[in-house]
Amino acid sequence: MADEIAKAHELAIANRFVEFLNEQLGTSYGPAEASEAPDALTRDPDGNMVGIEVTCGYYDDRDAKDTWQMARATGDARRSSSEAVQEPKVLGFVNPDAALISSARDSIDRHCLRRYGIPTYLVVDLSHAALTTSSDAPAVLRALHLPRRHWFQRVYVGLTRNYTRHIEFFRAT
Repeated sequence: MADEIAKAHELAIANRFVEFLNEQLGTSYGPAEASEAPDALTRDPDGNMVGIEVTCGYYDDRDAKDTWQMARATGDARRSSSEAVQEPKVLGFVNPDAALISSARDSIDRHCLRRYGIPTYLVVDLSHAALTTSSDAPAVLRALHLPRRHWFQRVYVGLTRNYTRHIEFFRAT
């Protein structure tokens, strides 16, 4: 996710997460700024740097590809809907929540191997997943299993509030 649109997305999620921390947990972090590793940096009230690493989960590889093609207006997304000819997207008999959870687990496992040298939060953004919303959070969180050892301060999952564009964050344990 090294392109400008992906970096802008990571920064937007990081800033929404900072707002969540400040509003819900009573912290006073400053606005997030883009960074390479982790994806964003903020400062606590004492001026100490805190990192935010953002990763995303999708129902499947095609869902990820389609999401980013739409965001970048590339591929079939550039054509009008009447011109776009592609196979219909079918999840088949796959449970979409189970597929999303599997994707999130894989991403968490990969990210939990990394160390950043500063206290860092991991935010797993699942807001792209239109069928899985914040009302599904208890089931999603029960199914996610964090590795015993990881270097993150905390891990949070972001889900869209019941078919809106508002993202709610939930702590994974």
